[in-house]
Amino acid sequence: MRALSWAFLLILFTAAPDLAWSSTADPPTAAYITEQGTFLVEGQQARAIFSPPWDPDRVHFFSAEYLSSADSLHWFKVSTHKLYFAFDHRGQHRSEARVWLIFYDDTGRQYAFSLPARLASQSATSQMRSRFDSWPDSASPPKESLPGDMPRAPETTPPTGESPVEPPTPPDLAAQREALAEKEAALANLSQRIADRQRTIANVADQLVAKQRQIENREAAVAATAKQLEAQAQALADAANAETRPRIVEPAVNKELRTVKVFYGTNRSRNGLCKDVDSATWNSQEACKPNDFYTAKPMESGIEVGSLVVSFPPDHQVGKIERPLSIFSIPLREEDPERDVVFTEVTPSQDYDSWVQDVQATGRDQAFIYVHGYANSFADAARRAAQIAYDLDFDVEEDFRGLPMMFSWPSGGRATVRAYNLDYDISLESAEAFNEFLDLVKGKAKLKTVHVIAHSMGNRVVARALDQRDETRVINELVLAAPDIWANTFRRRFLKKLPKIADRVTLYVSDNDRALIASSKFRSDEARAGQLQGKLIDEDVDRFFVVNASDLPSDFLAHSYYADNTSMLSDVYDLLKGVATESRPLIQRSGNGWHFKSPPAVPGANAIGWLTYAVVATVLLVVLFLLWKIWRRLKPRPAA
Repeated sequence: MRALSWAFLLILFTAAPDLAWSSTADPPTAAYITEQGTFLVEGQQARAIFSPPWDPDRVHFFSAEYLSSADSLHWFKVSTHKLYFAFDHRGQHRSEARVWLIFYDDTGRQYAFSLPARLASQSATSQMRSRFDSWPDSASPPKESLPGDMPRAPETTPPTGESPVEPPTPPDLAAQREALAEKEAALANLSQRIADRQRTIANVADQLVAKQRQIENREAAVAATAKQLEAQAQALADAANAETRPRIVEPAVNKELRTVKVFYGTNRSRNGLCKDVDSATWNSQEACKPNDFYTAKPMESGIEVGSLVVSFPPDHQVGKIERPLSIFSIPLREEDPERDVVFTEVTPSQDYDSWVQDVQATGRDQAFIYVHGYANSFADAARRAAQIAYDLDFDVEEDFRGLPMMFSWPSGGRATVRAYNLDYDISLESAEAFNEFLDLVKGKAKLKTVHVIAHSMGNRVVARALDQRDETRVINELVLAAPDIWANTFRRRFLKKLPKIADRVTLYVSDNDRALIASSKFRSDEARAGQLQGKLIDEDVDRFFVVNASDLPSDFLAHSYYADNTSMLSDVYDLLKGVATESRPLIQRSGNGWHFKSPPAVPGANAIGWLTYAVVATVLLVVLFLLWKIWRRLKPRPAA
């Protein structure tokens, strides 16, 4: 009887036109009946009440969501578990169907079950829907979970009487597996490429290390060879110098002959009487004499170089330039080498190259360049440069042998107001000429050490010239004595620039300098850089030192203290030898600057000095009175 009922249902199911099956891609509304239970598919949802093969004694209720459809398979997944339903109907009859149950445990192991099924009719499907809908009201469904005693071996064998079927793979897992496989393949490919790149980098690194070692070995070999060549070159140079370097038989400063040879450069034009003269001496019968060789007019361009000689008397006193007594620049007697400092000879060079050869022939590698100030003729500058060299013994000591040099710009040589204005203008125009001479000394003559001593208005020439140069250091010691430059101008234009061109800049100032006092009153009434009240002593600049010489005794004008005071000359001597400022014995620190230590007091020194000036002034007045009386006697009287 039971068999007949199943046959009737089968015929009914087969023939029913309203069977709930659709061949479209969307999941059909259908009810699948298996021996284990019933599955109801409605659109995007599937519900199931069945006893699973792994737990046949219990009834389970599950609700699943639609995933996708492919190849007559409609996939659903239970969201709370790794459980999939797949409904398949591929038979020749609509009653032939299959339900797949695929489950994954926590380790990712797969369990698959294939359940033969048949499709219920539409009326049976409606009854099942009512049953499913009323299920929660009639009885509490079992807990939606899988049993804890799930068999550990995958159940790939269908129920009794069915042949094994290969289980399908859920669509979402298939995509994940395919993507994972692609990523693994890409990762493997990338890992291989990285490994290949690392091997390449390692090979390149090994090659670089090998090349570095080769370079180091070659550098060491080159350094050793260079050292050997340097030693050989030095040996050859020493041998050549021993054979060809001229011996210094006649030094520039000769204390036995009491002469000083000075190399000079000037932008003065020659006297007309000396225009074509190759050399002039003081005692010759020629009209051209050394004292009148150069004028106060500037050359049209360039400079002239040469050498000159100055002689000193046997009883020469340090700091003095012994000269015949004169009244209004008229000497009262002739020059005498036994009594006076005499400008004895001047010899211009034919060209720069011959002058350079003469300088290099001396074998010296250092020199000082003296630049004179206002109201100095060429002869005055020559005598002062020679006196500084003679009193400093600049060419005597073995470690201090150097050449006295001077640069003479076209000062008028007269101490008048008009001459001061002319000298002021022409000093500024002589900066280019000084730079030309400095380049000749440092560049072509290749002297290693060059010092510059500038006095009074000569500081204008030097400061302006150095300000026009770049910041290449070309001077070792730069001595600025009593500079006739506005203090504010010096502070603004030269204070920071000069220490970049010289190893050390030393500025000597004095508040007793009557010449600078007169200059400041005459032009602009501003303090000069050579005056203490210019306050440059308060400046704190690297390699710039200010020494206060106000306490040093000097001549009446107190303007030539840099060369006529023994303490000052001694300090310049230490300075040119490179003695550190703090180690020079005659000066001591005072604030940011330095000052000379107080010399021992000489009783009545000031009184004697003023008495001397009073006597000289009285003699001059007497001489003037006598000349006036003589003029009166010789004056012709008018006829009666």
